[in-house]
Amino acid sequence: MEFRTWHSLVYNTANYIFPAFTFDNQSMEGQGRTSRYEDEEIEMLIPGERHSNTRFNLRSKTISRTLYFLSFALGILACILVEVLARTTGILPPLKSHQHSLNDSESHFPPADPTNWQPSLFPPDVGYPGPTPTGIEPAVLATAPAYPKHMGSTGLVPPKFIMGTNKTDGFNLFKSWGSLSPWYSVSSAEFGLPDASVEAPETCHITGVHVLHRHGARYPTYDLEWGQPPVLVKKLGSIKSINAIGQLRFLNDCYDTTNFRMKLNKDIHGIQRNRMLESSINFAFGFFGNPIEGQYQQVIALVHAGVCPNANIPAKAFRGLNFVQQWGDVYLKDAVARFKEMAPEVDWTTEDVYSMCAYETVALGYSAFCELFTKEEWDGYNDAYGSPIGQALGLGWVSELVARLTHTPIEVHNTTTNATMHDNIRFPLNQSIYVDSTHETVFMQIMTALNLTNFASDGQLPITHILPNRKFKSSKIAPFATNMQVQREFLYICYLSSVIIPGSVLSCSSHPEPQIRLIINDGVTPLTTIRGCPEDKDGMCPLKKFVDAQKETIRTSSFDWACYGDWEIEEGWATTRGMPPSGKPTGHMS
Repeated sequence: MEFRTWHSLVYNTANYIFPAFTFDNQSMEGQGRTSRYEDEEIEMLIPGERHSNTRFNLRSKTISRTLYFLSFALGILACILVEVLARTTGILPPLKSHQHSLNDSESHFPPADPTNWQPSLFPPDVGYPGPTPTGIEPAVLATAPAYPKHMGSTGLVPPKFIMGTNKTDGFNLFKSWGSLSPWYSVSSAEFGLPDASVEAPETCHITGVHVLHRHGARYPTYDLEWGQPPVLVKKLGSIKSINAIGQLRFLNDCYDTTNFRMKLNKDIHGIQRNRMLESSINFAFGFFGNPIEGQYQQVIALVHAGVCPNANIPAKAFRGLNFVQQWGDVYLKDAVARFKEMAPEVDWTTEDVYSMCAYETVALGYSAFCELFTKEEWDGYNDAYGSPIGQALGLGWVSELVARLTHTPIEVHNTTTNATMHDNIRFPLNQSIYVDSTHETVFMQIMTALNLTNFASDGQLPITHILPNRKFKSSKIAPFATNMQVQREFLYICYLSSVIIPGSVLSCSSHPEPQIRLIINDGVTPLTTIRGCPEDKDGMCPLKKFVDAQKETIRTSSFDWACYGDWEIEEGWATTRGMPPSGKPTGHMS
């Protein structure tokens, strides 16, 4: 048995060195010898220690212990300062948070770095790529024998059963959410052209395309606007015990009313612009493949809220809300009564049940609210009502479409166009493909300005009953990611899923002059409501006649009166052409 003493030196960044001793007492044998060695070493390191009195010895140990801990603290502080300085100067990369964020104003794809940690420690370059080449985006446009249709609702879970439905009626819940529906392909037959195809006719060649699309799915706004989920979230959060029964029992099971709060952002203006930008980037990824850098130019154009003062007056800009509320009181009356029976502690109103299903499904993938409504009630959700400023707010994009189709700059900027953005770089006039992103309200305003009044042939929708074969259904016209394609066959307009793409050019051997057609969400749209456009089974119109009609609308429409005029809406007044009540000159809408 032996007695060993290990000596170690503790080094810290404050450059202080202090001895540290660790003892292993395995035997009392040789204690005197070890004590002698210890005395000699202590005498060498701290001269005079053994000759000090007891009081001085205790004081010296206290000072040594204090200096030891002080040096340790200073060392830690020095390490922190060195790291902060290194990251500030760029020697080390900045620290990143790796928590999942629910803030939809941030983009999470593509990632900034290939790894989720420090590139300096985990190099992003893989080095030798290997003998097998990496695949690129499939060129379905060039090889597929048929146009790929989209059924929508990918990743969303519907309820197992909807009251009033059966397996053979073809009911699709996701196509019943109006402007909150997931994008899906619409048949040309639903727009009145059963023989038309989204693919160019055999005798035609597309020489240009203009795409207009709405942004993808979004969360509800934070505002307590009518029908918005935060209204119900706030109401449920104020009730201590809901005591619901039946289909509303899920409200008792710790129903998380923060689902939407976590996803809502008060900076609505920033989100509005961001979701369109992100949708444009996603479009580029799908079209060009990854990487997209250097493949196209992205121009962000913002419109000032004051460009149309009347658009900020609810009685004028949102006159349709009153009709939506009245219609909701009719077709959701029975639903509200059922809710009150199942959860009497909640003061249910039409507003509470209006949009919870759609928004919650979009946010979470599934919503228990969806199965609470009948098929007939869902049929009543696809409504919308005319706006007296719709045409005026859509004229800007129509003006840009005409400029692109004619390769001529806009001469007078007297609508919503931004003159500072119209130069040869930011507004080129000789491109084959143009892509614009916007909101669903602007999308429908542009449709109105284009004079596509075939969708309004039934007149203003009633607020007492459902028209069984109505031409207008908002889920077909303006769902999430809706798009329009304008194809030129020499001018052929194609539509693209809730996106309007005016200005595509078609060159056809069967037509002596360039043609154009519009395709909305994969459905070819008739252009016979546009002055000069003939009936055509493929939905085509001579480019010159189309452009002349749009120029006439731009020339005769009064943007100033619609946006700055002091006009009033009288009871019983209605519009399907997007113009205010006035005797001012108007464009040709037939």
